[in-house]
Amino acid sequence: MDSTENPSNRPSPTDGILPSLIVSHPGGSFAKDGRENSKVLMIYTGGTVGMQPGPDGSLRPVPGFLTEKISKLEELKRPGMPDCTVIEWEELIDSSDVTPEHWAKMAKCIEENYYDYDGFVIVHGTDTMAYTAAALSFMMANLAKTVVLTGSILPFGEPHSDARRNIIVSTLIAGVCNIPEVCVFFNTSLLRGCRSVKVDSGSIAAFESPNFPPLATLGVGIHFNDHLLMPAPKGRFHVHTNMENSILVVRMVPGFADLETLKDSAVKGVVLSLYGTGNAPAKQQNFINWLQRFHERGIAVVAASQCLKGHVELNAYAVGARLLSVGVISAGDMTVEATVTKLSYLLGRGLSLKQISRAFEMSLRGEVTESNGNEDVFRGFAGVAQLIMVKRRKVPTKEPEEPKEEDPSQWSRGQRKRRVRKEALIRKKQFAAEQVRAKHMKEAEAKDKRNVLANLQALRGSLKLDLQDDNAKDRKHKKLRKLAAKPKSRAAQHKQNLREVLQYKSILCVAKNFANSKEELKTHRSKLTESMEKAIIFSKSFTSLVPIEQPISLQQRTDVYYETELALLIAKTLPCSVGGCDPQDSLAAVGGLAVALDLTLKDVQNSCKAVGGSWEKAKGFDRSSPISDWVKIDGLRDDMKWTITTTIDGQLVQQQSTGDMLVPIGHLLSQLTNSFTLLPGDIILTGTPVLPKGPGRLAPGMQLEMSIEPSIGTFTTKITE
Repeated sequence: MDSTENPSNRPSPTDGILPSLIVSHPGGSFAKDGRENSKVLMIYTGGTVGMQPGPDGSLRPVPGFLTEKISKLEELKRPGMPDCTVIEWEELIDSSDVTPEHWAKMAKCIEENYYDYDGFVIVHGTDTMAYTAAALSFMMANLAKTVVLTGSILPFGEPHSDARRNIIVSTLIAGVCNIPEVCVFFNTSLLRGCRSVKVDSGSIAAFESPNFPPLATLGVGIHFNDHLLMPAPKGRFHVHTNMENSILVVRMVPGFADLETLKDSAVKGVVLSLYGTGNAPAKQQNFINWLQRFHERGIAVVAASQCLKGHVELNAYAVGARLLSVGVISAGDMTVEATVTKLSYLLGRGLSLKQISRAFEMSLRGEVTESNGNEDVFRGFAGVAQLIMVKRRKVPTKEPEEPKEEDPSQWSRGQRKRRVRKEALIRKKQFAAEQVRAKHMKEAEAKDKRNVLANLQALRGSLKLDLQDDNAKDRKHKKLRKLAAKPKSRAAQHKQNLREVLQYKSILCVAKNFANSKEELKTHRSKLTESMEKAIIFSKSFTSLVPIEQPISLQQRTDVYYETELALLIAKTLPCSVGGCDPQDSLAAVGGLAVALDLTLKDVQNSCKAVGGSWEKAKGFDRSSPISDWVKIDGLRDDMKWTITTTIDGQLVQQQSTGDMLVPIGHLLSQLTNSFTLLPGDIILTGTPVLPKGPGRLAPGMQLEMSIEPSIGTFTTKITE
C-alpha cells in the first residue's frame, strides 16, 4: 500500500550534509550524523554524457568510457564524499530509444539494491529524461531514499562540458540528502521528477519545472525548499513494473486531420495536448464523435495543455465544456510527460475509467497541484488497485450540549396550539398507515383464496380425467401406436447422420484421382495397381472437420485454395493385407457418402514440395475440412456416377463426374488396405475433380455452393475474414 506520513514529519533534506559544502535552508542542520560513509549506486544507461564522435563525426555511445572517467574523478574521492559504485548497462541506449521495459529495468535494479545503498543516481540521455523521471516516480511506491536523474548536454570529454558538475552534485545529493522522491538535477536546479520538462536543447539549463518551484538550487551553496519535499513514507518500498504502453498522444494543431480514419482498436488510453486551458476545435463533430467513442468503450481520455505554465480548466470555455461532456479528464497543471506516464501507471494497475478519473484529481507523487481539500490515499486490495478518497471532517470546537427537557406548564398559548396540531397530524398519519396495512392484508387474503380455488379446480379436473372411458383411451393409444409404426420416408432413411454413431479416427486423402481426358482415363484404368502405387496419399487432423454450411473464416490468410471432393465414411473394419481387400468387400464397408471441401494453404504446400516434405501443414490445419452430413447408399457399386459441382457467386468453377476417377471407389479402398487397416470412423477423400481454370483462391465475401448429385446434396457457405 502506498502511504505517506504527515508533512510535519518530513526529514530535513540536509541531515548529514557535508560541512565543506555550504548549504543553506530554513531550519536546516549541517550535522553529519555518520553519513560520511554513505553509499551511492550510479546506474549508467546511456546518453550524450558518455558519447564520443565516430568516424563520420556523429556522436555515439562508447562502452566503458564514462565509467572510467567517473572512477578517476578526484572530487568523488574527497573525504566525506559518498562511496560511488557504477553499474553500466551492457547495451547503452540513446534516450530516444527508451521504452517502458527500460523503465522497469531501472526500477528493478533499484529494488534489488535498495537496502544496500543510501541513494541512487541514474545517468540518462536528456531527450526522454523527463518521461523516465515521471515514470519512475509512479512505479516506485513508498520510496524513502533519494533517486536523482542526471545527464549532460555536452559529452564528458568536451572541455566545457556540463557533465562533470551534474554527476558530482547528483552523487552528493543522492548520498547525503534525505529527499524521498525521484528528482532531476541539471545545471543548478534540483527538480521534482514528475514536474520536470526539457525546455531547451541548446543550453546547459535544459530542464525546468514550469508549474512547481525547484526543490533546491545550486549557487554558492545548495538552497533547499524544505516545505516542498514529499513526506517520508510509512509502508515498505516496492515497485510496480506493469505499465500500459498502448497510449495515444494527440497534439492539437490548426486544421488537424480527420481522426475518424484512425484505427483505435488497440488504444487503451489517450492524452490530448490541447491549446491554452484545454481548448480544442469542438466544431469538428467527427473529433467529438471520436472522443465519445472512446468514452463509451471505457477508455480514458486525458487533456493536458501545450503551454508550459498554467493548468487545464475545461469548464473555462464552451469548447472545453463540450470536451467535459464526452468524458475528457483534466490533467490540471501536469506536464505532458507526467500525464502520459501517470496514465500508463494507472492503466497498468488495472483501474477502471471512473477510478482513473478520480486519480487525476489527486496528487500521487506530487505531480499535480490539487484544487480541493481532500486527503487522497491509493490502496490495493486482493491484488486489485482501488482508489479511496478520505474527506477531512471538521472537528467541533465544543462538545455538544445535552438537550434540555421541556416543561409543558411553561408553554405559551401559541406553543400549546402548535403542539396540539402536531399531535393531531401524527395521529392522522398513523390512521392512514393502518388503513394501508389493512388493505394489503385484505388483498393477501383474497389472493390466498383464489389460489385455493384454483387448486381445487385442478384437482377436480384430474379426478375427471381419471374417470374417462377406458375404451376411448384404448382407441387413442391404438391410433398413436399406428402412427409410430408408419415407415420412414426414403429420404429420411438415407439421411442418417452417422457422426452420432461413429467416432472419427483417421482422415486419408488422395491427391490426384480424376482424369483430364478420356485417353488418360483409359490408360490408368488398364493399370489400376500401378496408378494406385504412384498416387500421393496424405492425412488430415481430426480438428480439421467442421460442418460444411458453417462460414469459412480465412483468419487473415490470403493463400487459401478450395477443392470440392466426394468423401467416404468407413463403417466396417477393412484389415490390411497383401494385395488389399476385395473391391466388393471394400464397397460394402462404406457407411455413407458426403460432400467435402479440401482447403489448402498454397504457399505452405509449395514450400513443402520444394524440400520434398509432407503436406500435412498445408492440408491438415484446423477447420480445413468442411464436410456435410453422411448419406447412406445401399448397394454401392463402382459404376455408380455422381456429378461434383462447385460454383462461386453463381459462376461455375468445377464440374466432373465420379466416372472420370482414375481409380474407382472400390479399387481405391482395396489398394489403401494394401498399406493400412481401415477402421470404422475413418474418412477417405477420394480426390479433386479437374479445375478448368486451375486451383481456386478464396477471398472474403465469396459465396461458395458445392453439390454432389444425385442423392448426396447441395450446400452453400460464405467466406469471411
